[in-house]
Amino acid sequence: SASHKTSSLSRQLADDTRILHAYTNEYALSRRMQSGGDHQTAYSIDRAVIWFSDIVDFTQRTLNTAPDRIADIVQRFFNAQSLPILARGGHIDKFIGDGLMAFWVLSGKSDEATRECVKALRAAEEAVEAVSTIKVGNEPLSLRIGLHVGLVLSGDFGSATRCQFTLIGREVNKAARLEQLRSEDVIEGEARLGEIRISREFLDELGTLDQKRFKRRHFARAKNLGEIEVFTR
Repeated sequence: SASHKTSSLSRQLADDTRILHAYTNEYALSRRMQSGGDHQTAYSIDRAVIWFSDIVDFTQRTLNTAPDRIADIVQRFFNAQSLPILARGGHIDKFIGDGLMAFWVLSGKSDEATRECVKALRAAEEAVEAVSTIKVGNEPLSLRIGLHVGLVLSGDFGSATRCQFTLIGREVNKAARLEQLRSEDVIEGEARLGEIRISREFLDELGTLDQKRFKRRHFARAKNLGEIEVFTR
């Protein structure tokens, strides 16, 4: 009887662990464990690589698509992004409609920022390629990604009854604005923006070869941030 009870509890624990990991990322979970179950996660200022991505014109392109087909497409393009992010040590923060926010927290070790920025860039390139193989009708989907690195405030944010671990701050907003930029926002440089848009701060952390690949320089107006510098392939 005791053995059966132990086995049942082990299975329940394994199920609960799988559910927990499905709804939160490893970094958030570790921070919550440090704070204890009776307390919200303590706030921390970290330097992080921040990723925002979104499918171009997805809502408009699926107006006449059956709901079950939309659900299948959404699952596929989130998998196409999540797999390379997780494979390179990133954390999924949240899914936002057909958009995604992810991050890599930096510990401050020598050359770490360069390594993590390169990981994020490789994940972005793989995600762009994978999403382009998914079609709505006869047209492939396109993905926009903004990548930035800077200081963020992390912790549990929300109300007294419900909260969520996330990153906030100006640098998070900047990564989101990079993803959202349109041709009409460009005030200097070529109006056409690439799928992957990186900030000056992110570019400076890359090696010489990647910097040469992202040599197209633009200046654009970003909501609430004013003029920002952006680089694309």
